Amino acid sequence: MEKSFHSFASCHLLFKNYSRDVKIFVHKITAATLGSELVRRCGNEGQHGYLDAAGRTTLRFLRAAISFVPDALDDGADMQNAAFILSQPGREFLIQSGNGDWEFYFSEDQYGEIYGRNVRKPFLRYAWDGVKSVVRRIGSAIGGLLSITGSSLRALTAF
Repeated sequence: MEKSFHSFASCHLLFKNYSRDVKIFVHKITAATLGSELVRRCGNEGQHGYLDAAGRTTLRFLRAAISFVPDALDDGADMQNAAFILSQPGREFLIQSGNGDWEFYFSEDQYGEIYGRNVRKPFLRYAWDGVKSVVRRIGSAIGGLLSITGSSLRALTAF
């Protein structure tokens, strides 16, 4: 019973259905496409002084998403198959390319800082990252064991 509840809860949280009015579909998530959305929602750079509080919040979230694109690429994300979920106070909207298999969630902390996090990636990538982690840990353990053994052998042969 517990496993089925966990599966249900995970599916419900990760595959949240967004209505079409809060989804923005793009071919590929890049700084340029996010910049175009920023201009569409907030206007050009000189017009930002006239934004209301909600508009200024949207501007801050889109700027944070733009600055996060290199981090997503460093994670190995396929930006033609990604989704950026911008969880602003009082509303959410989603910028999606492809199926959105790579999900990045942006939220604001109590100090006003906006953080982006990878919350979902394709299963094969998830499994591959797990295998790489295990291999690295085993390699570190073997390397540590060899360095201890090597030091002991050098100490013994020094006498």
